[in-house]
Amino acid sequence: MRRFSVLLLGGLLSGCLTFTESSVSITEGVDQRPEIYCSAALAEKAKVADWSKASIVEEYVKDGRYQEGLLEMWENKPYIIRLTNQDDTSRSFRSRDFFWKAGVYKVVQDDKSEIVSCMDAVTVGPGKTTDIYVLPQKTGTYYYYEAFVDAPYLQSLFWTSDMGMIYVR
Repeated sequence: MRRFSVLLLGGLLSGCLTFTESSVSITEGVDQRPEIYCSAALAEKAKVADWSKASIVEEYVKDGRYQEGLLEMWENKPYIIRLTNQDDTSRSFRSRDFFWKAGVYKVVQDDKSEIVSCMDAVTVGPGKTTDIYVLPQKTGTYYYYEAFVDAPYLQSLFWTSDMGMIYVR
């Protein structure tokens, strides 16, 4: 009971949860962090990348499961991560370590473009698609998952669905 109370309070305070007519919903949009957590140089490099040459990598969520599970990318090459939510509830794509070590340029949701330089996650509404413009700048393996709140070192307690992996060469 105590863990549920902490989760509920954390979700409400962060603005990620709202109550409407006896139901709980996750707010759609970008979960941003203060600029101090991310490198301005990475964001600037992403801003000036040639986005006309970006490759699209796609991930789908259906029945609470990521359908691809592995997103492969090359270092210093621009990508658009296209997330499609095929469920009837909002779903999130959280990969703090990846986003903090890559240059994020913008996120496009509902035909609205938002310049974002420091983010943890994006929440996609039911039946919607979101594009994340990203320039991976450090090789490695990064995990993505769905979670209501960001809880470093306790992430497995807050996962609400499947997880996947981003591999940057």
